[in-house]
Amino acid sequence: MEQRLGELTARVLAAEEAQATYGLRLPGQTLSIASGGAHRHRALEALALFGGERVLPWSAQQLAVAERGRPGRGAT
Repeated sequence: MEQRLGELTARVLAAEEAQATYGLRLPGQTLSIASGGAHRHRALEALALFGGERVLPWSAQQLAVAERGRPGRGAT
């Protein structure tokens, strides 16, 4: 499951980088199609908390750290 969550996290970040719209559907939770920093935050939070986990999978943590370091992509 950690690998799949990491893949979904990478897709969220890639969609934001491309300024694309995207949605997220997890068991018990759906985020409508949207884009932007607040939407990215909600999607990453949903992935981080999915399955009772309170932290992002390791690979997702690395992507999130890299994302914060990019100009114009600060935390929301």
